[in-house]
Amino acid sequence: MAEPVGAIAKVDGDPPAPMKMRRDVFNYFDNADNAPNYAQCGSPCYHFDRDNGLCAIMRSDDNAAAAGDTCNKFCPGQYDGHRVKDGEGLLKPEVGFRSGTAARCENCFWLGGIQCGFFAACNESAPDIFDLDENVNPLGCCDAQTPKILDYGTVFDAGKFGPRNPQIDRDHDGPWLSTISKDGERVYINANLPTHAELLGGDVGVAVAGPYCAHEVAERDAMLVLMDEFITGHDREPNDKEREAIYKNAHKSFGVPAERRWCEKNGVPWKEWNEWNGGEAARIMKIKPKNEPDDADIKPFGCHGELETTFDERLALDGSEYAR
Repeated sequence: MAEPVGAIAKVDGDPPAPMKMRRDVFNYFDNADNAPNYAQCGSPCYHFDRDNGLCAIMRSDDNAAAAGDTCNKFCPGQYDGHRVKDGEGLLKPEVGFRSGTAARCENCFWLGGIQCGFFAACNESAPDIFDLDENVNPLGCCDAQTPKILDYGTVFDAGKFGPRNPQIDRDHDGPWLSTISKDGERVYINANLPTHAELLGGDVGVAVAGPYCAHEVAERDAMLVLMDEFITGHDREPNDKEREAIYKNAHKSFGVPAERRWCEKNGVPWKEWNEWNGGEAARIMKIKPKNEPDDADIKPFGCHGELETTFDERLALDGSEYAR
């Protein structure tokens, strides 16, 4: 008997796995030609009416644009005369519109070298959904672009967010080497740690408070700035996964470099210092906390605490740099 028209064919075995999302879901454009002014309205963008200085997808009462402007709805191509109807279209805050700037990866705080931290966080947090190539062209762009803040040295030296010489507290412990208070006034160094690290067979002695303070202060400063940048750029608070990615960026791009700079300035061998921390981390993780601080900065940031206190190897930058 013939199958009726429109019948669903039977398939042997398991159904095919759903296709994972790739970078095009975020409108990633690679800029293979490395055009220097890519992702700006005049580079050109398909929606930019150069003759009239207008954007075709923005509301008619808010659609003025210039060749040097940018937003996260950039689409490469020549304008063809299309225009949204009066009363329709997007508002500038909805597309992250910025005047005289460029929404390229090189200007995004998620970029580290050629790796996109946002794509990496998506892959890591939802591997069944995303399969994003994390290596990007710094001259490319995507919808997730978020403005980059100042370099870590500027943030660390600015002194706007907390004292440069916070009080050292050695009376508390927990599953961490060090952490900082919410107000930035105290750096907690685990009570189970020695006050000094003996490196290179005892030839180099390091008072651990120095590098730990450098790391914690810079990391907290960066978190405050990055959170503010995110909220300003997206007009909302970050969700848990975005907070996790922001923390990882603050740790990798600000905390660790500030700590390393302190070590280099004070003649502390970086490799040996990280090896010592790795050994102490493994030891402390086996000790049950007896007196955890009530105001540790890690608590308000959701996954921040989990990542920092478990010494998750996801934070190991090259296999030897441990979470503080």
